[in-house]
Amino acid sequence: MPLPPNPAELLGRGAEALEQLTSLLPRTVALLERAERAAERAEGLLDRSDAVVTGAELAVQRTQAVVERAEGVSVRAEELLGSYTESLTRLQPVMARLADSTDPHEVQAVVEALDLLPRLVGDLRRDVLPVMSTLGDVAPDLHDVLRVVTEINEMLGSIPGLKGIKKRVDAEHAAQRDTTD
Repeated sequence: MPLPPNPAELLGRGAEALEQLTSLLPRTVALLERAERAAERAEGLLDRSDAVVTGAELAVQRTQAVVERAEGVSVRAEELLGSYTESLTRLQPVMARLADSTDPHEVQAVVEALDLLPRLVGDLRRDVLPVMSTLGDVAPDLHDVLRVVTEINEMLGSIPGLKGIKKRVDAEHAAQRDTTD
């Protein structure tokens, strides 16, 4: 067995160890303080990262909802496009020609015409259609008037002296018709 060290030497070594321990104490306290601050910062970072994760989870949920709605819209759009593809393909040359030949003022005129359509339809229903429905009743009356005018014309032609006036009036009417045509 080894011999116990000399008490003076042991005391010297103990004093050195105590001195070393004493010199390490401020560094240890500073290190602990830094560790505590690092732990506090880490806790703050964890809290913030939890908030970020929660926000990201909400964003993912909202994004999933948007994607689901977009998928539904996409399916409906595909169905519509599929049902109109043949018609649109046949209309494409017409639409291209229309686009090439249409000026903005023509588009404006069409818009204005469309704006007038309700009033025009109302006027047609109120004023024109009732008159047209009575034209069938007027035709026999017009034939009677024409027959009477023809008879009067023949009677006037048989009166002596009126034949020349009739020829002159007929010639004037013919001349007027020629100038208006």
